[in-house]
Amino acid sequence: MTSLGAAIPLEICEQIFDVAATCDRRTGFALLRVSRDIHQRVEPILYRTIVLSTRDAAVSFAECLSHRKDKEFVPHTLREFVASDLDDRPGVDWASLAPALKNVTTLMGGSSPSVLRYLLKHTPNLQRLTCWMQPQFIRALRKDFLVSNLTHLTLNPSIDNPPGIVYDVVFLLRRLTHLAIQWIHQKGLEIVKLFVDRPHTLRVLLVLLYPRTVAPAAEYIKTIKEQNPRHVWALHESAQWSMAADAATKYDGGHTVSSDILSIDANDMLYNAGKQYPNPAKDDMWDVVDRIVIERLRGH
Repeated sequence: MTSLGAAIPLEICEQIFDVAATCDRRTGFALLRVSRDIHQRVEPILYRTIVLSTRDAAVSFAECLSHRKDKEFVPHTLREFVASDLDDRPGVDWASLAPALKNVTTLMGGSSPSVLRYLLKHTPNLQRLTCWMQPQFIRALRKDFLVSNLTHLTLNPSIDNPPGIVYDVVFLLRRLTHLAIQWIHQKGLEIVKLFVDRPHTLRVLLVLLYPRTVAPAAEYIKTIKEQNPRHVWALHESAQWSMAADAATKYDGGHTVSSDILSIDANDMLYNAGKQYPNPAKDDMWDVVDRIVIERLRGH
């Protein structure tokens, strides 16, 4: 950076590299080859979030870990880990990935109880989890949830789960403050109603609506006598580009009415079904929802 730094202050150069690597991973990987100084600056940015959406990606990442001389670099850097669709695929060696996960705070993955238990065991600092809750999860993971430190949980409950069981399992998480429920199927109303109608100690309840559930949600909201300012109804990204979006109010950072279904332009906790890195130009969905709840509470 000597010649560039002669014309531009070092701090400005570093900010340029940070933004470039954050906004475009291809640019970030290209910057790794420019110089040793830039490599040291950019590499931690690229390893802060890892999205593995294919078996080949998981195998390549495991090989990368095995060939690194500094075995502590990735565990020290990695904070968000997404592996949502790898559980049932042959050839994914979770044992080789586990050492890199010890400081992960955000995880999306685990569509089988055995893999999710394994991931929970190797992510002691985990705070935010997105997972599918199939019937077998309920039976298999009660003890794991009891000792978990999760504060944020995003669920896609199976319609085969008795609603009461889902409710009970969620509240095994003693430190849980934020819960998001994906309401994908119309049958999911019974699960949503339990969390809306029953008292709870959550700071935030977020209901993510899909195209086929926006209309039922709007009808249900009309029946609620007193809106809870901590309950936020928002469109999932797939609904924002459908006709259902007409029923939503676009959140622009201003005051919001509690009963509104909102369209929020933010990085949600689903990473485009586990296939996409967060957009650095957007805020985190949980951060935005926290602001909405704070605004509502101030208005009460």
